[in-house]
Amino acid sequence: MKKERKKERSSGISLIEVLLAFLLLIIIVTGVSFGIIQLNQRIKQLELHRTARELIERIKSELSTYSYSNFSSLEIKYPNGTCEFSNGSLVGCSFEPDCYNSTYNFANCWSLTSPRCLYCLNKQNLEPASGNSPICNTGYPIRVGYSIAEVNIKPTEEDPPVSIGRAICVRVEFEDPISKENKAYYQLIFIKKDEK
Repeated sequence: MKKERKKERSSGISLIEVLLAFLLLIIIVTGVSFGIIQLNQRIKQLELHRTARELIERIKSELSTYSYSNFSSLEIKYPNGTCEFSNGSLVGCSFEPDCYNSTYNFANCWSLTSPRCLYCLNKQNLEPASGNSPICNTGYPIRVGYSIAEVNIKPTEEDPPVSIGRAICVRVEFEDPISKENKAYYQLIFIKKDEK
């Protein structure tokens, strides 16, 4: 009879085995949870990059419809812009200081009719921040900085620079959810001076 009792005990699950199984289960659940969090952050990262590129194209499309006179009352922060053209098309511009250094500043955000400085990404909907709020109450913030530069050309080395238009330097910026660093996209929009 004593031998049978020993067999019953050895065929059962010991407390150590239960603890090891429970520990293994915790490790698996933690690993899966961490993987899901990483996947969600990666999806959000890709969505933010896609949305920022779409937003900068939308801003470019909208601002390109305005004429030079629409920008005449705005402060020119970068008067020393020089641009290169090839066959009438803008090749590139350089500014001193760098036109794209203008970061988001809600208090100084200029507007023609609809350019905004703060957008909020809610799920897959991008909307301007509500009212005059400098923060996103819900969603992920995407900030936009604008700078206006005068674009000049020098017909010859001896001639003084001649203004041919304005450049709008647009910077769309957001915090990367994985690296926690600011990421930015840039766009230059050239507005030719009105013909007289």
